[in-house]
Amino acid sequence: MPPFDAICSRPVHELVAARIRRHIALGRIEPGAALPPERELARLFGVGRATVQQAVALLEADRLIETRRGRAGGSFVRRADTDAATAEVRARKADIEAALDFRLVIEPRAAALAARHRRREDLAELRRLVDRDTAFHLALAAATGNAYLVDAVENTRLSMLPALRLLSASKAHDADHAGIVDAVARRDAAAAEERMRRHAERTARAVRGILRTV
Repeated sequence: MPPFDAICSRPVHELVAARIRRHIALGRIEPGAALPPERELARLFGVGRATVQQAVALLEADRLIETRRGRAGGSFVRRADTDAATAEVRARKADIEAALDFRLVIEPRAAALAARHRRREDLAELRRLVDRDTAFHLALAAATGNAYLVDAVENTRLSMLPALRLLSASKAHDADHAGIVDAVARRDAAAAEERMRRHAERTARAVRGILRTV
């Protein structure tokens, strides 16, 4: 018999919290920004407000958000805790290493496909996000028009993010992005692939430096 696994049913509020947590991790809701009001979240997820309140309580317990009362109140995304990120990197070294290797296989090819298939609005979005690391890479994946690649890049990014949070932004990093955008704009798939490969290798060296020290 094949090795079947038991099916685990998670409470709905945990699924809602996981979805919000993913958006926060990927930078779709930035530090300091407010979550939509509870009523709006309930509508978006198709659940009751009590379920949203339970999900928000989980995120507060994880110190991902903070709730403020009053007229200007709401649930706001907290800024990343460096100590927490360091502890997470230490606990997930093997996963981060695997993500770095997988990225070198996936993202250069994604850049080549983006150069071939990008639309005018994709190019405008890439130029707008050239100095925002995670958002830039997600937009580049979206420019391929391939949902499988988008999912792969998102999941790889999520695995790498604890280590990436410990990296300092650099002008070289933004210059790499600008070079990729230039190749995509010219529809030069070979140049886009090579520039992304060099960029991914540069980032991998920096991340592995962090992995050796935590």
